[in-house]
Amino acid sequence: MFSIECKSCHVNGYSHFSTCNGETKVCDSKYDSCGSLYLVEKKAPSENMFHYQTGCWESKNCNKTMTATSLGIEIMKASYCCNTDNCTPLEPAIASIMKPKNSTRNGVLCPACYKNDFKKAVCPSNASMACTGDETTCIAVNHTTFVSKGCGTPGVCQFFGNLHYEFKEIDKASPLSVVNSLLCPVYHSVTDASYIYPVHCENGEDVCLTEKLWTINDKRNTFELIRRCGKAAECSRVGTYSSSTKRFAINTTCCNSSMCLPPIPMFPLQTATENGLACPTCFASNSRRCTEEDPLKCVGNENRCIRYVKNEYYEKDWQIHCFAGCTTESICRLGSSRNKFLFLTNQTFKTITMDMTCSGSMGLNVPFSLVIILVGLRIIMGVL
Repeated sequence: MFSIECKSCHVNGYSHFSTCNGETKVCDSKYDSCGSLYLVEKKAPSENMFHYQTGCWESKNCNKTMTATSLGIEIMKASYCCNTDNCTPLEPAIASIMKPKNSTRNGVLCPACYKNDFKKAVCPSNASMACTGDETTCIAVNHTTFVSKGCGTPGVCQFFGNLHYEFKEIDKASPLSVVNSLLCPVYHSVTDASYIYPVHCENGEDVCLTEKLWTINDKRNTFELIRRCGKAAECSRVGTYSSSTKRFAINTTCCNSSMCLPPIPMFPLQTATENGLACPTCFASNSRRCTEEDPLKCVGNENRCIRYVKNEYYEKDWQIHCFAGCTTESICRLGSSRNKFLFLTNQTFKTITMDMTCSGSMGLNVPFSLVIILVGLRIIMGVL
């Protein structure tokens, strides 16, 4: 029986047939061609990994381009073949593999999940993703570093070479399932450099968000950079809130595609010019209450009074802060909130809830006792 001879090699990275070093081997009888394969993993913006492989091939897997899109990763594959001993197959065109995908929904819903896990733990399907273009097959992907579920082109689960992947076709999702396939880089850092860890967003979260929070205390300026899933209403939020001892500034940027990376926000413009308004002020840690002091003179565009209680939960740690002072309209507009993000270098979530009440600020000529009474009434009415 005829057996073809082919050059066999495997390179992690961008390569060509002439530079992929390997031995010539006699193929098993089921292989009738020599083939070359490019496989590209796209895990995050500008994070593309290339795999190049040549060897013995079955003609049914030749001259094909296939794609798979699951939460956390896009995989693109192109193969070419020739059918004589030691022949040189065509080089798959990287440009054709990396071209923008058809984003038109095709009516197929697939279970969607992603989990970074070297132990290949179960990947729960909490939602569905709407498949697009030619991706009409539901797939599960197991790799040495992650597990995932999503959409793929027909036949994508067939031969993928020795590339540490395991593809399996799975059942389609229920038409009544919740469609949210947004995946965002989620992390917390105290520098502008942060590790990108993909997290599947919850229902109602429709953007990837980057927020930077500055704390100004005794003329010291520190900040936190937080990447997380968010809501469109939070986008372009920029503002400040001040007490007699601390001042905070926040700026937010967003984008709305999976694993997109919003730019790092800039420090908002500040002014120290008093605007003729005043608010009750206080700040206390480890307490749900703080005692308002003499009125704080508001500055710049801080034209509202704010009072909030903030709870921070991280592993077994719980911290609480109470704050009252001046703030901008943009901070009040969003109201109370609950946010979750991966904290520092540990893959453990930190949750922050903020119960907020805002009221109108008062002119400096209004008696401070009346300010406290009116703000208190506003808080009580908000609770009722």
